[in-house]
Amino acid sequence: MAGYRIISIIQSLFIIITGISVFDFFNDVIGMNNAFFGVGSDWWNPFAFWAYCFVIVGLLQLVKGIIVQEKL
Repeated sequence: MAGYRIISIIQSLFIIITGISVFDFFNDVIGMNNAFFGVGSDWWNPFAFWAYCFVIVGLLQLVKGIIVQEKL
């Protein structure tokens, strides 16, 4: 199941990036959010970015659930 493995790796990367962004949002140590968003807008700000990442991870999880076949 190479597809399952690749999708899992992509999900992990999105979760890690979201976690770093959340950490940076509250502590502003890394500067990632300032570099990505600057002033920001309604469509592109940390909260919207987190939502986009959650949607991507959710859709990939759905795809994984569809492609996995049970062995009988």
